[in-house]
Parts: sequence; C-alpha cells; structure tokens
Amino acid sequence: MAELRVKSTGTLKLFENDNTSSVTIASPASLGADRTVTLPDADVTLASGTMNDATALSGNIPVSNLNSGTSASISTFWRGDGTWVAAGGDLSFGGDTFGADKTIGSNDTYALSFETDGNVAMKIDSAGIITKPLQSAFYGNMARTNNVTGDDTLYSYIPNELDDRNGDFSTSTFTAPVTGLYLVTCNHNIAGVSSHENGQGRITTSNRSYYLNFSPNNYANAGGTFGLAQSYIVDLDASDTLSFAILLNGGSKVADVEDTTTMGVFLLG
Repeated sequence: MAELRVKSTGTLKLFENDNTSSVTIASPASLGADRTVTLPDADVTLASGTMNDATALSGNIPVSNLNSGTSASISTFWRGDGTWVAAGGDLSFGGDTFGADKTIGSNDTYALSFETDGNVAMKIDSAGIITKPLQSAFYGNMARTNNVTGDDTLYSYIPNELDDRNGDFSTSTFTAPVTGLYLVTCNHNIAGVSSHENGQGRITTSNRSYYLNFSPNNYANAGGTFGLAQSYIVDLDASDTLSFAILLNGGSKVADVEDTTTMGVFLLG
C-alpha cells in the first residue's frame, strides 16, 4: 500500500506505490499553516490521473495532446464546447487536394447567397437558379409620341423606366457604373410612314455609334407602320454614356413612335 509521510521539515515524500491505491495530498488540520509542494526544474510527466483545477493551467497545450480525443480524425474539428465534430451545418466546403475540384455550397434545401455591403449580390436557390439583384440592368418603353421625325430629324428616346436595378438610367441616358461588356437592345416600332426614303435606328455610346440603316417603305405595311430590332454587345468604360434614337428622312415630319417601342441594357461582365 502506498505510504505518504509528512516530514517535520515540511517535505512530502512518497515512499511506496503499488499502482492500485489512490493517494490524496491534503493539509491536516493540525498543521498551523499551508504547505507548499515544489517540483524540480526538470519536466514532469503526468502518467495517469485527472487534473481538475483547470484555472491553474496556463501556456500552450501541444496539438499532439489533443489528437487522441474521442472521434478525432482528419474530417473533424475541435468545437468550442469541447467536442470533436464533423464539418457540416448550413455551409460546407470540400476538395482540399490540389488538382481536384473544389466545392462550396449549402448542403440543405435552402438558398446560398453572397452579400456585399449588407445586400444580396448573388443568390443561388435550391434549384440552382442564379439571380443577381444588384447587377446593372435597365429596361424601359416609350409612350406614344407623334410627329417626331421624317424630315431628317434625329429623335432621341426618353423612355419610361420599367426596371432600373442600379439606378444607372436617367431621362434619356444610361451611364455605365463599371467598365465591362453590356448587352444593348432596342425594338423600334414606327407609324405614320408615307413617302420616307431612308431611316436609321441609332444607339450611341461614348466609344462609338451603332447604326441600323433601312428603307421605311420596304418595311411599312398598308397602314404605314413597321418594326425593327437592334441588338449589340458593346464595350463601355466606367462613366461612359449610352442613348437611343430614331431618324427618318425623304418626307415630312409625320412619323410617330409607338408605345410598343422598348429598349434595354444589361451588364454581362
């Protein structure tokens, strides 16, 4: 049986240990004051047992001392509540090997969103459909306007804003928020065509103009109406401008813009 003796000098000495008995070190009531146990300068190894006074711990615990915890593995991590758990939850990451596909995504039926400045910039729903609520995009249409061209007058469209996600369109001008490629469309619907010889749909940007030349009488029906569409991918620098216009000549100023005339601008990237 283990025997623990308190010497008159205040030194604690363990003379025997049969490796089966529990040993308690306490300060007997008969001692008039606390006693101090001083360990040697060399490293001390705790072979077995439990250290209960966590408040007495200080310094760094070697990582190797954590790896033997329950459920510790290459796919688990040490959580704040003192538990080894597998990675997962609402967001998962995968593909930690160079040369392999990398994965980031939601592992349940909810959408995955990316935010900037507190606003959703891109959202991928559970069906994989991607939307970009902040991506620059404008769509508008014209109110019917009579007698605007026909005598070589260039008429600039001032559309109604049906959607302007980033607020980049004002009055008759779209201003590019960033440098990039933009998809630009304009559907011209014109009425009141009579003896007009030539026409031109025009999309004008800071870098260049895009023309669609046509002969009105070749397109107009018996009622003097026709429709033409323009569509381009254009390069715009940040703060460049873009506008839409129509021109007819070879007759008088009797051509009308119909309310089915539409235009749009969308930032591709």
